[in-house]
Amino acid sequence: MGSAASPTAAELELSAKLAEQIQSLQTSVSNLENSVKNLTEKMDSLKKQERTPKVNTVQKKAKPVSKRHHTRMGIKPAVYYIHAIVPRRAWLQTKNGEAITVQIGDNIPGYGVVKSIDASEGVIATSSNKMIHFNSNDN
Repeated sequence: MGSAASPTAAELELSAKLAEQIQSLQTSVSNLENSVKNLTEKMDSLKKQERTPKVNTVQKKAKPVSKRHHTRMGIKPAVYYIHAIVPRRAWLQTKNGEAITVQIGDNIPGYGVVKSIDASEGVIATSSNKMIHFNSNDN
């Protein structure tokens, strides 16, 4: 019976190089699989965001609310005072810190539509004939 021949030095070197290349290819395939997985997760996330309704970041004007509606629900309309005023724009605030910015034509709950803004007198006139002034505690 014949004996098996031992691998030569050249064959051992070739075998080692092939093993390195196989390992390198396996690492590359693993990295590609991870990249595909990450991209798939990002695509899924973006698809979910597309389906989610977007929140309008633009400040909407207040909807008109009748005084009767407030009193029926036991809620008193907020009392606004001028925080700051310039021609055609005013910043209003309640005693509890709620703040709004208004201009002519805007609706203020409990007051109606802003008819005029008189910066020199510090007065805002509304469609309900209510006037908004600076807080008497302001100096």
